[in-house]
Amino acid sequence: MKNSALKLSDKGELTLPSMLRNKLNLKPGDRLVPQVQDGVLVLLTEKMSKHKSSQNWFWTKKWQQKEKEVELAIKTKKTKRAENVKDLMRELQK
Repeated sequence: MKNSALKLSDKGELTLPSMLRNKLNLKPGDRLVPQVQDGVLVLLTEKMSKHKSSQNWFWTKKWQQKEKEVELAIKTKKTKRAENVKDLMRELQK
């Protein structure tokens, strides 16, 4: 999305473009919580706002998808066990 500005209406309302709504999977009725962080307006979904802002990365859609992949790998026993740190580091560098 290009640097397109959102226009504030006389009533103080903003319209989020459909591209943003789709990318964030926002639906009518979803609630966004405004926060000001270092002079920047940040809109968080209610789910994300219930956690410390330093933890928000964990609740992103991308991270949660990776969490599901890990849970599935553990469930289906598609994990490996390292005998020591040297073996672990070797495996991680593959």
